[in-house]
Amino acid sequence: MELLRIVAMFFVVMIHTNDFSIGLPNEDHFSSEFAISFSRLTVQAITVVCVNLFVLISGWYGIKPKKGKFIELLFQLAFFMMVCLVYGYVQQGNLSMAEILRTIRLYNMWWFVKSYILLYLLSPILNAFCEKATKREYMMVLVAFYAFTSFNWLFHFVDWMAKGYCTMSFIGLYLLARFFKLHVSDSIQLKTLALLFLYVFFTFLTIIFVMFGIPYMLMPLEAKEFFYYDSPFVVLASLSLLLFFSKLKIQSFVVNWVAKSCFAVYLLHTANYIFPDFKAHLSQYYQTHSYWTYLLYSIVFSVAVFAIGILLDKVRILSWNLIAKKR
Repeated sequence: MELLRIVAMFFVVMIHTNDFSIGLPNEDHFSSEFAISFSRLTVQAITVVCVNLFVLISGWYGIKPKKGKFIELLFQLAFFMMVCLVYGYVQQGNLSMAEILRTIRLYNMWWFVKSYILLYLLSPILNAFCEKATKREYMMVLVAFYAFTSFNWLFHFVDWMAKGYCTMSFIGLYLLARFFKLHVSDSIQLKTLALLFLYVFFTFLTIIFVMFGIPYMLMPLEAKEFFYYDSPFVVLASLSLLLFFSKLKIQSFVVNWVAKSCFAVYLLHTANYIFPDFKAHLSQYYQTHSYWTYLLYSIVFSVAVFAIGILLDKVRILSWNLIAKKR
């Protein structure tokens, strides 16, 4: 699961090098550059499970809220706010008080943090339900929840739940992972490769639906909506990959050491001042090089961003350990 945490965070960076930086191909691109368009969609479909995976992992383990852990999380946020502000100051030469306050109140950044903190605070209630509900009651809640969210994905009648960018979507993923951990995982007869195949299958379905238009008369969706986090195909692909990694038997100090700081990679590259430069740099590189060169560069660039985030977080951990000892 710690290896999956690393994979999920790498997917986060990669998805930001793809759709967020160079956009998705349209019909004209498919007509003139089929192989390139197919590659861009494939990268998007493979990596779009990233956010769901992080929440599913939390559900698999179960969040155990503790005062010390929550304070450490707040310290981590404060640390990377300072990194963000230092970067902004170096970049602009000066920062107004209004700009500093926008960063402190997380204006237009770190949407995941805000949704996840509420999930964290609600976790005792969710855990109580998971422990007390019968398997049948639990299953009925999940069926009802995902019937509702799938219908909403189709017709958008609850705007604030659209795309899966909210705590309500996180609650569903959390409960889904806990259900499989508590009631299903030990009885799953599917082999490890079969679970990987399911991830590939649902990912491939997403690509096909986007490329070939799907039956729009039956499903009033735009192609990009198949890449939303609340898409049933994305949820199923995410769950399949979670179950695949749950079957792997890997022990590694390096994996655990890196995974402990994975969240910092997100905090670093999506912060104010940094994220616009991240996207602008990649967009400019894409415009001046061939796509295949860009694809290779985006992978190398993502590895570099990942490494910087991990190393910075190790500094944060050392700082926290010194503060914790003095308390």
